[in-house]
Amino acid sequence: SMVVSFGPTGHQRKTSVVLILIGLSILSVTHSLEDMKNKFDDLDSQLLVSSGHNSLQELSMVDDDDVPAWKEEGYEPYSDELDSYVTASGVPDPLDDDSVRHQRYDSWLQNYKRIPNVPKQLWSYDNADTAPDVWSSLDKEYLFCDPDLAKSTSSPIDIQTAQAQNQCYGPSFEIQSAPVWGSSSATLSEMFDRSFVVDVANCRAGEGCQAAPTVDNLALERIVFHTPSEHKLNGETFDMELQFMHCKSGPTLIANCRPEMGVALLLKDAGASPVDPPFLTQLAMTVKDVGPDPRELAKGLQFQAVADVINPLLKQFYSYTGSTTYPPCYQRVKWYIPSQVLEVSSSIIAAFKAREGENVRPAFTLGTRPLLFLNAERADHWTYRGPRGQSNWGSARFPWLAYTSCGKPEDCEQLPDQATRTTCLASQKAQSPIDIYTNECQPNVDWGRPCVTQAGLRPLQWNAGNSMSQPLKMYLKDCSTCKPCSNVNNAYTLTLSVPGTSKPVSLSPGGGGGCDSLEACKTATGYDSPTITYQNSIYALREILFHTPSEHTIDGVAAAGEVQLVSELVDCVKCTCPGWGSAGYGGQQWCCCAPNNNDKKVLIQSVLLSRGKPGSAPAWFSAVASVAKSVSGEALALLPDLYFRDVSMSIHATMSTYFFYDGSLSAPPCSPQVQWLIVKKPLEVGSDDLAAIAALSVGGNARAVQPLNGRVLSVAGTVQL
Repeated sequence: SMVVSFGPTGHQRKTSVVLILIGLSILSVTHSLEDMKNKFDDLDSQLLVSSGHNSLQELSMVDDDDVPAWKEEGYEPYSDELDSYVTASGVPDPLDDDSVRHQRYDSWLQNYKRIPNVPKQLWSYDNADTAPDVWSSLDKEYLFCDPDLAKSTSSPIDIQTAQAQNQCYGPSFEIQSAPVWGSSSATLSEMFDRSFVVDVANCRAGEGCQAAPTVDNLALERIVFHTPSEHKLNGETFDMELQFMHCKSGPTLIANCRPEMGVALLLKDAGASPVDPPFLTQLAMTVKDVGPDPRELAKGLQFQAVADVINPLLKQFYSYTGSTTYPPCYQRVKWYIPSQVLEVSSSIIAAFKAREGENVRPAFTLGTRPLLFLNAERADHWTYRGPRGQSNWGSARFPWLAYTSCGKPEDCEQLPDQATRTTCLASQKAQSPIDIYTNECQPNVDWGRPCVTQAGLRPLQWNAGNSMSQPLKMYLKDCSTCKPCSNVNNAYTLTLSVPGTSKPVSLSPGGGGGCDSLEACKTATGYDSPTITYQNSIYALREILFHTPSEHTIDGVAAAGEVQLVSELVDCVKCTCPGWGSAGYGGQQWCCCAPNNNDKKVLIQSVLLSRGKPGSAPAWFSAVASVAKSVSGEALALLPDLYFRDVSMSIHATMSTYFFYDGSLSAPPCSPQVQWLIVKKPLEVGSDDLAAIAALSVGGNARAVQPLNGRVLSVAGTVQL
């Protein structure tokens, strides 16, 4: 095999002498293990097999009843003490030695499947005594290479595409929901061993080695070439496979670490016509000269040249959990196999095949493991959890620093000029949601904490518009590309789209936005959506969002859920413009009445949900819950008889008292200039209906509570008009 490595040095596997297996006839004697019960109880809690380089593998010798196979069959698991005991005592006499010695020796054979005190032999791909089917007999570290023991957790596999479960995105890597590498100037070194093993940055950080390219805190350790491919697609074997093996990155990178992620790129012989990637051409020219010591034969070749070719191919890919395909067959390796196959010329395939021959491990069946089909993530895609979750919304991993308002002050410092940095910092101090405290400010009363200001009467005026002409449509945000939408990281939010149109006008807080007549003003805005008039400003309802649990909390306690009615500023109540006379005032007779709320571009009414008995929810809520399983990324009228008026009637009944404050959108881009109205009285809904809606958001879709930062929280009463 050929090896490409990063850094000035590489790792060479130890050589060993040829093993001569001596056939021995051994009588198996079955003995009771009652006298070893205490020892088994101690070992039962460990179930670990020590592997090289101070890492561990979990013993997977379990069947359907979750009882370790060694325990069912009466075998003692691996331990250093067992190894020392058998090594020292040797092969027992079949007729004369005591039962404990026989039993412990039989356990040793069960673990290692070879004779003790016999020199090891190096594993290979083509020698009958050292080929893949007997790897586990060559070294105690290779236990998980046993096809019988680990067949349900091993790699490679034959990918049956019809078995793949579609998911909208992958696991939300830092860069993209595909294993896409950032830029790296790491220099490639090449070496040859019987298997394609690539060690990356085999030195301590700061000792002159180039940093290894990383994906989501995993450092690329090796690139392994196989001819033909190890993984298959629907039974088809390809001409070559490149395996990019990644380990945990940290201050110290050690060669031959335990891989946790593998990217397997399949290559196909397309004859003489394809234009080959330059990095493959360079490596193919030097492959015949590769030896056991890592050397930079393809002079000047850096990993960036590889990434430039591979990254564009990672648009859609299959994913499953398996193992390394070479000893010691490390378990729990997350594999990503792009669905797009790279076509290369026959000369490329021939060059590598001539050097390494056939170096493949036979494919295993998938078994009960899930096989996912994933799509690459948009660069601006945010989630609630994972590397793109809310704790990182403001970071530079998003293009154009688009969500810095959602982040920390240090995120603002990355912006290009002082003006935008100042705006960013101001936005960060006005974020939503917040904790609503209910103790009202009173004269001569010191609460020892902030109190809520009493604002008196602030009426809200609703207008249904033409909302009875079209039913509400339902869809799931962040679920537009595929089904099922079940990734725990993603930002799924059940949404009701409110019909109607409106043309927002330019309104200034102190007036302006005028027109020649009141009728002309109405014609100019042209809204027929449901509207709410608040403080002389008119907002058109756009959508209704469902969050579980609630985003806002009351005195530190989250509610079971929260319904948010999101409206956009479209108009204002008109008054005669100040200073208007017979000569006119700028050609405008009508202006926005003052005071108004025109500086708040969005108004969000929030109704918290309390969990009640099944059947206690309003009819519209139960109707929505009843079809929740059918909701997708496409806005559809799943309930043809559900209109906004059905929703508004139950919401109106709760609006006698509400809290209000100035905040922001509670999801990226976290824009400020949002007026929040949080109804004081929660709406009781059935636990069954609430569970149906909560299931859609998978991992939860509530942003964490943000600090108030000196903002005024008020409480007001209203009269429904």
